[in-house]
Amino acid sequence: MSPRAPRPATAPRPAQICRARRAAELTQREAAALLHTTDRVWRQWEAGDYAMHPAFWELFNVKVGTAK
Repeated sequence: MSPRAPRPATAPRPAQICRARRAAELTQREAAALLHTTDRVWRQWEAGDYAMHPAFWELFNVKVGTAK
């Protein structure tokens, strides 16, 4: 029997992104800076205009210390 492949990561929901940022006590600008992106892009992620790539979500969680 072969081992199962890991599940593909999914993009976080906008509400998750907003909650995580607020829990880390960061402004949108500060959160964006952690990921080397703009605050405009961060606002678009939180508004649901664009989906955050799972790699950015993982990096954010690693940087704020909430990675599992």
